Amino acid sequence: MTSHSMSKVRGASIDPRAKLAWLALVIVTLFLFEEPAVQFTVALLVLGLAIIGSVRGDFKFEAIIGVFKALAGMLIVVVVLQGFLRGGETTIFSFQVLALTVRFTLEGVTLGLVVASRFISISLCAVMFFLSTEAYVLSIGLYRLGVPFRYAYLVSMALERLPRTVGLMRAIENAQAARGFDVEKGGILQRFMNVMPILIPLEINVLREAGQMAVALEIRGFENVRTVSFLYDLSFGRSDRVLILLAGVGLVVALGMKAALLFGLV
Repeated sequence: MTSHSMSKVRGASIDPRAKLAWLALVIVTLFLFEEPAVQFTVALLVLGLAIIGSVRGDFKFEAIIGVFKALAGMLIVVVVLQGFLRGGETTIFSFQVLALTVRFTLEGVTLGLVVASRFISISLCAVMFFLSTEAYVLSIGLYRLGVPFRYAYLVSMALERLPRTVGLMRAIENAQAARGFDVEKGGILQRFMNVMPILIPLEINVLREAGQMAVALEIRGFENVRTVSFLYDLSFGRSDRVLILLAGVGLVVALGMKAALLFGLV
């Protein structure tokens, strides 16, 4: 089996380096341009790409819904706070608090929606990247980009251990619930303290496993590795080169447009 066919079988039809290039382009574009039209356009394109990926079977559609569920509360708070704090000329509604007039403005809501769309775009890109890229493939891609192998392997190891850590946390929660412990009881401060009986055993188990992993790597001479080889390697296909070229051109265009706006050339 060739390295290219291996990548197809393992769900890595696009080289992780090409994915990283486009991820960088999206993030740079979102932070270079504050205009709502740019932010909303990028968010719609990313959402469309996420839907296409779920239809193709690269990841489940529930993962997209999970992003919105996880961010919904925070984003609503951001939009509401910006509506009250940003100020502006267009007042949606206002009310009096003692001698102070509190205004909820359209400009503030717009800024809040821009921030919210930026959060959604980056979160969706990150979720799509990690769900469609295996940890093994990512570590090879990082190493081929010049990242030292120990750090590239650390990234893949952390990603592989994450599901186990989440499962361990759920097991601890179930064990505490079986003992009659209710995390949801009490006020905000009490709920924060209720998390401690879950976090403490979780941290102890994670540190124990990290120590065991460190010993295992040291026994295998991980620190003395000079030449790194892989059972399956990545191949840079024509489509990967085209994607990286397009991402590079897009990055240059974005930086050029931002420079032109700063110097008043457009």
